[in-house]
Amino acid sequence: MSSRIQLSKRLFLVNSASSVLRRILYVSVLIWLNQYLLRRIGDVEYSLYPLVSSVVLFIPLFSMFLTAGLARFVTEAYALGDDEKVTSIVSTMAVLLLVVAVGCLAGGLVFSWHIGHLLTIPPGRLWDARIMFALLVCCTAMRLPLTPFEFGLYVEQRFVLQNLIGLLVEIVKISLLFALLFGVSTRVLWLVVAEVLAQSLSSAVMVVISLKRVPAMRFCARRIDWSIARRIMGFGGWSLVINCAASAQRILDPVFLNKLARLGDVTSYHIGTMPMRHIQSFAAVAVAPLLPQLIGMHATGRHEQMRNLYLRGGRYGLWIVLCVTLPAIVYCRELITLYLGPAYIEMAFVMVLALLTTIWGFSHWMLPQLCQAKDQMRPMALRYAAIQVVRIALVLYFVGWLRLGALGLAGAGLVAAAAHGAVSLPLSWRLVEIGPGQWFREVMVRGLLPGAPATLVWVGLEIVHPPTTWALLGLYVAAGLVVYLAVLVLYSFDTYDRTQIREIVGALVRGCQRLQPRPSSLSAVSSGTGSEEPDRS
Repeated sequence: MSSRIQLSKRLFLVNSASSVLRRILYVSVLIWLNQYLLRRIGDVEYSLYPLVSSVVLFIPLFSMFLTAGLARFVTEAYALGDDEKVTSIVSTMAVLLLVVAVGCLAGGLVFSWHIGHLLTIPPGRLWDARIMFALLVCCTAMRLPLTPFEFGLYVEQRFVLQNLIGLLVEIVKISLLFALLFGVSTRVLWLVVAEVLAQSLSSAVMVVISLKRVPAMRFCARRIDWSIARRIMGFGGWSLVINCAASAQRILDPVFLNKLARLGDVTSYHIGTMPMRHIQSFAAVAVAPLLPQLIGMHATGRHEQMRNLYLRGGRYGLWIVLCVTLPAIVYCRELITLYLGPAYIEMAFVMVLALLTTIWGFSHWMLPQLCQAKDQMRPMALRYAAIQVVRIALVLYFVGWLRLGALGLAGAGLVAAAAHGAVSLPLSWRLVEIGPGQWFREVMVRGLLPGAPATLVWVGLEIVHPPTTWALLGLYVAAGLVVYLAVLVLYSFDTYDRTQIREIVGALVRGCQRLQPRPSSLSAVSSGTGSEEPDRS
């Protein structure tokens, strides 16, 4: 069956690279901006922004049962060429989201007026808090009914243009913020004003471009179909369960450490798990462009292609994450000692447990995408919620009973991740119709193979002479990576992988050749290499 969704490795790589680049630029600016504001307005006034913005996040969280399935079902209808269904989806969900937006706006404005009674506001900042919360609520409520009309670039997989728009909006926000801070006054209020104006601009631009690119993504009262709404709400309801469980984990982890361990354990866990969090965040951004292609494969019945992608994706994920996590695990003590000093050596062991959790997770990282593409959110949500309950019990035992602190919390996470893989892997095998033996051979054996000899090199160097400087640590890591890449190319790559590498290298070489300046005819003649004119005398 034909599909309007383009299934292209090159398109995915370009989209993924642009998403990662946007994330890097965003994080870099955010780090600098936070430091700038904290130095000039103080941590007391600045605390208003994360306080009110975190409360406002409950609106998109609880509206997820209406919004989570939009991308999936719009993309599926678009892939099948069913423009009438696209119109029905966006028209139906726009009405429901408008109702939710009105309710959120009314409740949010009441909350903003009584915010001083519900939250602890710094003295003299009550009106700032009221205005900030009211602005964020109004912006969020305004964007909700526009959400169904913003997926035009998503279904066409134009993530480069989407990321470019996001970068331009960020530039506008930073420019507005600087103009207000330097031209009016130094107040945290301007951070929210700039944020609200930037988000409003982003929604307006995305809606206009989406309607231009995909005309079927328009509102039509005659196309409203409540049966579509029930299916999307069922999908979104299970997505809400998953996100609530994940949010509860992020909220409860520091609370458990705060109540059941030493105060220093909160910092140890935060720093020790930082590499894991950054790896996961960048991976999520990098693989986001893959979902439309998976939806297109499922919609058009390309199950064999999806099966091969799942096996290769698990293997590639392990290859990428191992070359980062394995040297960090081997040199964990040296990393923490060089970064913070020997007094924080406990963070090294927390980091090891967190990175082991990451390695195991990358062996089946495509399960959420498969469940979304195949509309199988319910089994994944039930498994994830059950594992979160198990994780809380483990945390109470390791941290509360055994008094293991940050190390116990990281250990509970590793055990829970292993249990989650044990109950979730059969689901992924069923979705792509493979057996455990094939998965073990294709993903685990070939995926872990390059890491074994490289680890031996790293461990051997660490035993002979532990690195005491960043330069020596870098040399050790580089030496192991040479072995890692050699084994990867010689023993882990198959014929398909080598063909793809040759094509990529060839494309890069041709691109470099095209970028080289060509000598003009004048320079050719002057250098004696051009053709001479005949003698007419």
